[in-house]
Amino acid sequence: MNITDKISLMLSAKSDIKQAIEDKGQDMTNVPFSSYASKINEITSGSTVLGLTQKEITEGGIFSWTIVNNSSASYVGKCAFKWCPNISRVSLPACKSIETGGLQRCTGLNQVAIPNCEYIGLNAFDGDTKLQWITLSKVSIIVRNAFINCTALVQVTLNNCKTVGSSAFINCYTMSSIGSTPLIEYVGSNAFKSCSALTVIDMPKCSFIGNEAFAYCSALNTITVGTNLSTTCSLDGSSAFYSCPALASIYVPSSLVNAYKSAPYWSDYSNIIIGI
Repeated sequence: MNITDKISLMLSAKSDIKQAIEDKGQDMTNVPFSSYASKINEITSGSTVLGLTQKEITEGGIFSWTIVNNSSASYVGKCAFKWCPNISRVSLPACKSIETGGLQRCTGLNQVAIPNCEYIGLNAFDGDTKLQWITLSKVSIIVRNAFINCTALVQVTLNNCKTVGSSAFINCYTMSSIGSTPLIEYVGSNAFKSCSALTVIDMPKCSFIGNEAFAYCSALNTITVGTNLSTTCSLDGSSAFYSCPALASIYVPSSLVNAYKSAPYWSDYSNIIIGI
């Protein structure tokens, strides 16, 4: 997008921008558009909110926002609200994707409503240490580091997710449930590492689990994997379930019990592999 297009988009969104800033408590009476338009790289009323640097966020007054509420924004762009510690609530019902660093290090964020989101990008929620619950019921792809160090996260919903990237939920110590995960096919390395409250995993379509994907999940007791597949799920490395002292049962298809017990790295768990 060239500068002319950006200016055109900004001008078309003038009233929306002004209203958004006024909603955050600033008096915009008699303030010329030119005095704050330059602080924002790109805001369009119908499609996106993106591209704010920390300096522009601070000088534009957005750094102090506590609520991000937009009924029409279709995605949150790269680093759009990165380092906005005062944002506590995000409601984006039309949002389809959160791009790289879109809500990274929003250390006050505790409520997120993105019911139609399909994609969570790199470091999207990285370091959001107060985030407790998030429903990702339509998300199909979660890229690496998406929720890294979200240490207060208790529960996520991943019922439409197919891919969980490397380190996506690493160090989410309090996350006790990821809900039903009937479509997950790929779990990257370190994806759920150190999720020490996680107790049960059920991934009937999973065909790949990366190294240390569930390492240090000290409460993990039961895993069900590949029950909808005709071949064994690939285990990449011997440490996928490293230091999981509570792990008592790994359920696999009855027809593949012997295959799992002799498969690379699965054989290390042959005594707890059970057919269903």
